[in-house]
Amino acid sequence: MKEYTYSGTIGTAQIYLSVSIEENYVSGHYFYKSQLISIPLLGQLKNGKLLLNSDFYPEDEELERFELIWDSIHPSGTWKKGDKTLTIKLGKPTQTDIYNTKVKNNPFLSEYDDITKIQIGLFKLESLDSVSYTDGVKLRHFKETHTGITFCRIDSGLVAPLLTKGNYFLEAEHISHFLAYVFPTVNPGHSYYNPYEVSLAIRSINETWLTIDAWSSAYYGGAHSETHSYGINFHFPSSKTVDLMDLIQSKEDLEEHSEGDKFSQFVMHYFEFANPDAFDEKNPDNEGCNYADYLSKYGSFRTILLTNEGIYFYFHFPHFRQNCESPEWATIPYEQLKSFIKPEYYKTFASFGN
Repeated sequence: MKEYTYSGTIGTAQIYLSVSIEENYVSGHYFYKSQLISIPLLGQLKNGKLLLNSDFYPEDEELERFELIWDSIHPSGTWKKGDKTLTIKLGKPTQTDIYNTKVKNNPFLSEYDDITKIQIGLFKLESLDSVSYTDGVKLRHFKETHTGITFCRIDSGLVAPLLTKGNYFLEAEHISHFLAYVFPTVNPGHSYYNPYEVSLAIRSINETWLTIDAWSSAYYGGAHSETHSYGINFHFPSSKTVDLMDLIQSKEDLEEHSEGDKFSQFVMHYFEFANPDAFDEKNPDNEGCNYADYLSKYGSFRTILLTNEGIYFYFHFPHFRQNCESPEWATIPYEQLKSFIKPEYYKTFASFGN
C-alpha cells in the first residue's frame, strides 16, 4: 500500500487530501482548511485516472465526485456535486504544514500521519478567562475554536520541567479529542459526521501523577448515544499513561473466570461490604443498576482513575444503563489494595493528597 498526502484547491477553497492506494483500490479523506471536518473517500485507480466518491453521505445528500488525472506529484482534475463542477489542483504539502510548531515541540504528537499532523497545526485555542485550582496547582481553561472542546493547561504550582511536560500531555489529550471530532466515525444514513462530545477534568495532580476523569459520547444510530467514562493516569517519571494491567503485580490475579478475575472479585466484595445499599435490588435509589451481578454479566474491572482517596473503578454497563456507570462510592483506599499493586507504583501513591 502506498500513501500520498496533498495540499491544493477545489475552486478557490484550500484543501488537504490523503489517499492510500493498494493495487487499484483507493481510500482516503480530505478536509477544507476553513472547516477541518474530514470527509471520507473511496474509489479506484483506473486507466490513469483517480476516481473517488465521498463515502457515506446522508441519503438526501448528493455524492461528491473526484476525477483526477493521476500524477503522484501533481494530480489534477475536477470535483463535482450535483450540477456544480470545480477544478482541483493538488501538490505536495510544505514541510512547515506537516512539521508545524505543535508537532515539532510536543513529544506526544510524533506518531500521527502527515495529514493528521497538518490538522494538528490548525488546532487553535481561545482563552476562557477561567481559572481553577486542583491540589494547589493553578489551571487555566481554554476552548478549541473549531470544535468548542474545552480543557485546561497548568499555569503554576509545579516545578518548570513538570509543568512543561504536563502541558504537553494535556495539549496532546486535547488534540486527540479535537481529532475525534473532526474525523468522526462514519454513520451511514445519518451523516458522514457524528456528533461528538467530551468532558475532561483533572482529578489529581502532584509531582508523580496527573490524572484525568474523562467522558465522551458519540452517536452511531439507534435510540441512544454511545458513552464512555474512563480515567487517564499520566505518570510523570515514565512519561506514559498507566492502566490497571500496568499496576497489578501478578497477572494471575487478572485471569478471567466465569465470575470475573480474582482481583475484580476482591473489588466487588469490598464494594458489597462497604456499600450494601448499592447492592440491594429492592433499593429504589439504584434505578435498575444491578451491581450484584455485574461481574457475571458485564465482565471484570479494567478502567480506573487514581485519586487522592484511592483507586476509583468505572463500571461499564450497556448504553441503556449509563446512569449506573459512575457511582460516587466506587473508590477503594490504596492500602486495601497493597497486596495486588507492584511495589514501585504503590510507593508513589503516598504523593496523593500531599
